[in-house]
Amino acid sequence: VMGHFTITDARQVPAPRRIFTVLRDPVRRLVSHYHFLHRHRAEVVAERGMEIARIARESTLEAFLSNDSPVVTDITKNAMTRILAGDYRVAGKDRYASPWQERREAISGPQLLARALTNLFTLD
Repeated sequence: VMGHFTITDARQVPAPRRIFTVLRDPVRRLVSHYHFLHRHRAEVVAERGMEIARIARESTLEAFLSNDSPVVTDITKNAMTRILAGDYRVAGKDRYASPWQERREAISGPQLLARALTNLFTLD
């Protein structure tokens, strides 16, 4: 099995397994993702209701990165840290919550980073 998975999802794959990740420079990753979204054809964006691509097509890179829409902040606000920490979502300024936790208590950015690093160092 290969693809883009959160650490939580990857751990559900039955053993024997090898879990690893490739980390990109976060600034380059964001710029690349913006250009990927920006290149989508307008008719495809409209036909498929691709909100994030619509926003990218209508925005400069700077405007896109400062956009507060949840579909944008999902990729611009510590995306890799959130994925490595275990599937967290932006829950406010410097606050993150897991949609799968029953109590859904938000954690801070430093707490999120600590969880991500702990998980990262447990990978194969």
